[in-house]
Amino acid sequence: MNTACLFSRSLASSSARLCRRGISLTLAGLLTVILGATSFAAPSGTWRAAAEGSFRVEALTLARRVEHRRPVDVGDHFKADGQRVYAFLRIMNKGATQRVRVVWHCGGRVYHRSSLVVKRGPAWRTWAFISARRSMVGAWEVTVEDASGKTVARKAFVIER
Repeated sequence: MNTACLFSRSLASSSARLCRRGISLTLAGLLTVILGATSFAAPSGTWRAAAEGSFRVEALTLARRVEHRRPVDVGDHFKADGQRVYAFLRIMNKGATQRVRVVWHCGGRVYHRSSLVVKRGPAWRTWAFISARRSMVGAWEVTVEDASGKTVARKAFVIER
């Protein structure tokens, strides 16, 4: 696929800014700019190796912020300062659109659940968050459940004073 910088007068806004910055776009990349989609192309080997109908959490990362659809200040220990703790997910879904649930646990009890929609695509990025308050100090775990309720990813972390 040609990765030359694509530009059209009808696409003057987003693609013109990208072309002036010297960023090359494939056709899929151009459609992402136009449609504002949150998927991005994964390495072709990953996509082709997956069986039809497969769904996989490729990464679960905890971070303080998400900037430009990427986790920032990644870690597993966070201060109880009222700032957010993000569970950033990268998911490959070669099947139908489905929901995943991000569940935040503390002391063996469920603190919060978030439901996220993941459409078909080689690598979707999505996230959920909680705010780390002083009353939340302790050992935590975040789990990701598929549509059937099966835990497909988990990550432990600590909120400390």
